[in-house]
Amino acid sequence: MSPMIALLLRLGRGFHPVAIVSLIVLFNITWTLTLASFGHQFEAVSGYQPIDLQNVSGILSAEEALAQIATYSTEARSLYWSFFILDNIVPLLSFGAFSLLWAAMLPRLRHPFFQNLLTGPFLLLPWGVGLFDILENLCFILCISGYAGDAASATMTLGLWFVLLKAVCLSATFMTTLVLLASLIVVQVRGFWVRAAQPA
Repeated sequence: MSPMIALLLRLGRGFHPVAIVSLIVLFNITWTLTLASFGHQFEAVSGYQPIDLQNVSGILSAEEALAQIATYSTEARSLYWSFFILDNIVPLLSFGAFSLLWAAMLPRLRHPFFQNLLTGPFLLLPWGVGLFDILENLCFILCISGYAGDAASATMTLGLWFVLLKAVCLSATFMTTLVLLASLIVVQVRGFWVRAAQPA
């Protein structure tokens, strides 16, 4: 077991799942409001939402993204650096907290399948959201900072692939959390009925 997984398990056991869920909700509400505010401010300066915030309902092509970047003023480029710094920190925290939630739930699921997940890299899956977000941001900031021609096209294309990988990790994190939560509810309800059926 890696030191990272051991730390997550120790922290997960140290907090009640409700406390961790509250932390996740707080992180995500705060970040959503921050993104909305920053997106509005950036659009007022550049005429566009930040590239990262446009890759929600669909992913921009490299050509579309580079065409937008080419119109950025010095003020827009400077403002993007503020977003770059925040967007490298907050997703790691908000989605890293899902690892703590899993670490709190899995020990309560006694089935061998769930117990085996505690010893492998499974708990690190939510961190993929933050990791791919950082790599995506790095590619975008390189293009914004002056990459041109083929280098810019290749870097932007790579960044957009990281957007896709981030989305995969994001969906997997949400779906896995729902599965674990449903499994935990089933275990709790079954335990209640077993205890209720026992003679006094």
